[in-house]
Amino acid sequence: MKKSFKIMLGLVAALVISVAVLSGCGENSNVSPSPDDSLTSLDFGTMLAAFPSGSSTTAYWDRTNIIQVDTTTCATIDAPHGENNPVIMIKGNSGTMTATSTDSGTLDFDPAQNSQYGSVLMMQNGQTAQMGDGIFQFSMRLSAPYQDPNNAQLWNTQVIFRFSTPNAMLTDSAVTSALAIQATNGGDIQLVQNGNPSVNVINDTGVNISDGNYHYFIIGMQDVSGGTSVKLWIDGNAVYSGVVTGLASTGAIQIYNNSTPQYDADGNALVTNGVGAGTFAALTACGETYIGGYAPSGPAVNDLSLN
Repeated sequence: MKKSFKIMLGLVAALVISVAVLSGCGENSNVSPSPDDSLTSLDFGTMLAAFPSGSSTTAYWDRTNIIQVDTTTCATIDAPHGENNPVIMIKGNSGTMTATSTDSGTLDFDPAQNSQYGSVLMMQNGQTAQMGDGIFQFSMRLSAPYQDPNNAQLWNTQVIFRFSTPNAMLTDSAVTSALAIQATNGGDIQLVQNGNPSVNVINDTGVNISDGNYHYFIIGMQDVSGGTSVKLWIDGNAVYSGVVTGLASTGAIQIYNNSTPQYDADGNALVTNGVGAGTFAALTACGETYIGGYAPSGPAVNDLSLN
């Protein structure tokens, strides 16, 4: 076993142990431990202590906005909608809408002021966590993911692993390594890799999560001689297994929500009714993204091996 591989396992194990001891909240997983003793399992549900009031960081997450001047893009950790366990809620800022009549409006969206991309970045000991081999578990649901009628494959949310360049888009030429679970075009789940000018689709899973319910994800990664062995389970079912090339041995973990405003073929903003008379809200790529732990009620997976 390579020395660097052993070092990375030690870092992963240290993070998991510190999370389990210090968190005190979250959800216990019902998945079985991997029969491969070299892989450590990390459940996002053990990392969901709330952000202190006025703070952009917790022990495990940084919600600093991608565009610093934006104060409305948000990420919180709470138990919304009567849920029993805390989850991460991420929402970008789609701008403001003012109406000149009941059926038209002007979208005031300034990328220099409003970041349509909300995000949280995983932290460890005050620094960006660098994660490598392991099995990572979480649940996710989407609020109002937008499906482009022209099938433009507009992405709604991304959970990115081994991310070489945090706070960049997967299509940024600066990103040299990244593997992401991506919901796109109304909630279709894909496994994708960084690329320029568009992402490289590794696998269309055939799973759609536009129903507003939580769905359960497990992704396993282990470096092998030909690349990185990757296996993805959704709702207890294995949907992808293969070797992915081009991934660094370690990298960041970051979650994105895409609240880009949408337009019709004539360039008019697509809107819904707002909170007051004469106000409108933009239809966006996704309303909010919710990320939680692998709850005890989640589907069991008995064999988490990557073979």
